[in-house]
Amino acid sequence: MMSIQKTALWLAASCVVAFGATSAFADGYRGRAKYAPRPFSWTGLYIGGNVGYAWGHSEHCDRADCSGGAPTFPEPDPRGVFGGVTAGYNYQFGSVVIGIEGDYNFANVKETVPSTATFGCAGGCTTELNNFGTVRGRLGYAFGTILPYFTAGVAFTEWKGSIGKPVVLASGSSTETSAVIGGGLEYAFSPGWSAKIEYLHIFDGDTFVYAPAFCAPPGCQIKNEDVDLVRLGLNWHLN
Repeated sequence: MMSIQKTALWLAASCVVAFGATSAFADGYRGRAKYAPRPFSWTGLYIGGNVGYAWGHSEHCDRADCSGGAPTFPEPDPRGVFGGVTAGYNYQFGSVVIGIEGDYNFANVKETVPSTATFGCAGGCTTELNNFGTVRGRLGYAFGTILPYFTAGVAFTEWKGSIGKPVVLASGSSTETSAVIGGGLEYAFSPGWSAKIEYLHIFDGDTFVYAPAFCAPPGCQIKNEDVDLVRLGLNWHLN
């Protein structure tokens, strides 16, 4: 009888130990499953800022078609820094990421050149890019938290031209609309933050009159060529 009681007690104790071990294992497994990191997704809204450097080419002229050639006209190559804000939305399916992005930037991109023999600048002719913005689509392929992408859309550039330095004798400005293309690389270094480097090419080429009274009709003009820019950005993801 004593032997049977001992056997029963031993079996009961073994069951308790086995149940406890099984429960601990299950709890540990659930804990690991609960805290396993989710795969990163680019889907969602984001806002951010950017800084960069831009460069371009322009020509001051007084011909109706601003075609250049003889006589030689002043040709400033505006260049300088800019900074602004960005907002956009991404949607990821599989590894493909599509999105739309807009930005607005304040710029200090300008150059002043001396007058030429056939164009009077009275101390210098200046071309300035004061600010610009873009609205673009984005198409990328995600390698986890790394996103190379292509981008294209429309750009809005505000140009200013002036005659005279240091005393400005005449000036004027114009906002131009043109196409923009480019590409970049974005890296999500945390679930809510990403950094990017981006190159954009703005197709300009428009001509505007900035000083109607200082040249033969239709006035002193600026013909802007394409603009290139490189920038760094930091985005905060709201998803």
